[in-house]
Amino acid sequence: MKRRLATVLAAAALACGCGPRVSDTGWVGTWGRGEDGRTLSTISIWEDEGGALRFAVARTSADGSARLACDRDGRCLEYAGDAPYYEYRYEVVEAGADALVVASAGRPLEGGRGQPIAMVERFELEPGGLALRRYRVSVNDRALPRSEHHVRFEKLSDAPFEE
Repeated sequence: MKRRLATVLAAAALACGCGPRVSDTGWVGTWGRGEDGRTLSTISIWEDEGGALRFAVARTSADGSARLACDRDGRCLEYAGDAPYYEYRYEVVEAGADALVVASAGRPLEGGRGQPIAMVERFELEPGGLALRRYRVSVNDRALPRSEHHVRFEKLSDAPFEE
């Protein structure tokens, strides 16, 4: 709920021109994508106390019936309505100036639907550092060809998400 409120407040602040600070901070910050002016998916990247990059995702279906929410430890739960049915773990496995590689593993919770999945995704910053592109590299150890297909996220804030 807190995250949804933060997203709504960020959107309202952007609409009035008094939004959060957005600058080229490299990977650190909160990034979003959506449709029809509505943010449906956010990525938050931050440095932990040891200087390692951490990664979290939040996603809501267009009709609001399903959502994915992560904690700061990289554990994420996917919900249908109020019931969690799938768990993911995200981990930054490579971080460089030009690319960030994130591995994720997912499994259905007891009684949940779906099959286990493992994915590797590559993120690339666009020049200027205010947008990034996500390319899926592999799914279940099956390499995917690099294509022009990507998902673009725009920077919403220099600050990472708050739980």
